[in-house]
Amino acid sequence: MKILVYGLSSELGGVETIVMSIISRLFGKCSFDVLVSGECAYRGAYERGNVNFLKITSWGSNAYMF
Repeated sequence: MKILVYGLSSELGGVETIVMSIISRLFGKCSFDVLVSGECAYRGAYERGNVNFLKITSWGSNAYMF
């Protein structure tokens, strides 16, 4: 099963801690794609085979502007 995670901030707070705890418990059973719009404090701890971090344009930014 593949799970998409969206809405986490770049700081390690309450929601991020809960989501990362769930990822740890389901690590061998599911694969995860985590959408982030900036740098993540927790990326290094969870960037393994089943957790893929994908960087997206932040809300309100124009991806086509130079």
